[in-house]
Amino acid sequence: CTLLGLFLAVACFSWAKDQAIKTISIGALSHLLGVSVHIKKLSLNFFQQRIRIQHLVLGQPAGYQAKQLIQIPEIILQIDLFSLLKGQAHFPEVGLNLEEVVLIRNTEGVLNVDALKIAQTKTSEETENGEDHAQGLSKFYIEKLFLRINRIVYEDYSVEGKPKIKVYENVLAENIYEHISSPQKLVALVFVQAMKPAAVKRAGIYAAAALSGVGFIPVTAIGVMVGNDSAQIEVADSLEKAFNQIEQFLNESGKVKRFNADKTELWAKVNGHSIYVRFTQKGRKKTQVELSARRLMLAKPEIAAGLLYQFQQR
Repeated sequence: CTLLGLFLAVACFSWAKDQAIKTISIGALSHLLGVSVHIKKLSLNFFQQRIRIQHLVLGQPAGYQAKQLIQIPEIILQIDLFSLLKGQAHFPEVGLNLEEVVLIRNTEGVLNVDALKIAQTKTSEETENGEDHAQGLSKFYIEKLFLRINRIVYEDYSVEGKPKIKVYENVLAENIYEHISSPQKLVALVFVQAMKPAAVKRAGIYAAAALSGVGFIPVTAIGVMVGNDSAQIEVADSLEKAFNQIEQFLNESGKVKRFNADKTELWAKVNGHSIYVRFTQKGRKKTQVELSARRLMLAKPEIAAGLLYQFQQR
């Protein structure tokens, strides 16, 4: 009886532990993405320091009535359990196997991934608060991510007549990505890779990915010229009007620090990045806007491109 009682106690503890982690995981994903989350089974192996998630399904955003957004048969997370005691989440390895991703462009031309919470434009206060949680490696860090995507379904209802539906099989063999330093970066990376086969252009998720630090956004997808250390666009307005619009946008996204007397140069701080903008009059109603972003003295052209893309979508 004693042995039976001990066995039952251990089994109950193990079940309760897994249920608790499952509930936390569902809540965190739902909060990050703003969609329903279903996990069939989750188990934590203390001795192997491994979490196994089976049959994770993400629902579509509100207004998209098709089937689920993503099906993931299995996720394997190798976790440093001691890091949890310090309030950190350190994963030496993560294996992510996506069975299917369903991309939908509705009749208004809005892509379902742009309706996700992560793709929404943030206010300055929200951005700064998010930066505090994602900054560095102290809170969340994946050393190595193994990502596989089997199928992409792309449904376009914005065209005339019947919707165009395309299916792409064997999309991504197991690719390895390193140094994922925030949950936002992980989610953005997955969606950027999923959208490549469908050649989806001008999607807001690209800007969110760039701002989260994903450094391989397809440049043609966001309509911004990107150089080695800056990005630029042409605005169909006078220099003064272009300056005022950029100044307002950067104050909404972060904080403008200063600008010169003739308003051809501007310095700002956005999401922990130092921003420099140069304005050049190209015609009576044509102004070139060149924006560079730096962090720890390193150029971040993908961040610059993401900011200009967000500005264009206003």
